[in-house]
Parts: sequence; structure tokens; C-alpha cells
Amino acid sequence: MTVILSTRDDIDLEAVRRVAWAGEDVRISPEALDRIDKVRRSFLELLDSDTELVVYGVTSGYGEHASKRLTPEERKAQAARP
Repeated sequence: MTVILSTRDDIDLEAVRRVAWAGEDVRISPEALDRIDKVRRSFLELLDSDTELVVYGVTSGYGEHASKRLTPEERKAQAARP
């Protein structure tokens, strides 16, 4: 069988047991993927619309660099790092 995730409520102890201990596959439903895409686009629009917005590790550096505001190019480079 496969654990299908459509909402956050689908991630529960039983789903974890089925995947972690019973070895079932996990699939994210098309509806959930669509929602993720919409929310991501909305978040990126927010970042682009408010140049003063600080989101730790997204528009700023990490740790001791948290007070440094990143340029769009630096944000892209930081997002690509593992």
C-alpha cells in the first residue's frame, strides 16, 4: 500500500508507522502539490513586494550573518546550498 498525503492531518503516527516500520511508499496528492505551489508563489510575491521584510535564513543570512540583508542574487545562491 501507499500512504497518500493530501493535508497535514494525513501525517499522523499511523502514517509514520506505515512508512518507517512497514516500508510503505509515500505520495503527495495532486491537490496538495497544487496547494504547495500556490502558497510558495504567494510567499515569493510577499518577499518581492516588501523590501524591508526580514525572514531568517531567507532574506537574511544564518547565525552570525542574520543581520545581513541578502540581495536577490544572494538569496538564490543561499537557497541552492545544501
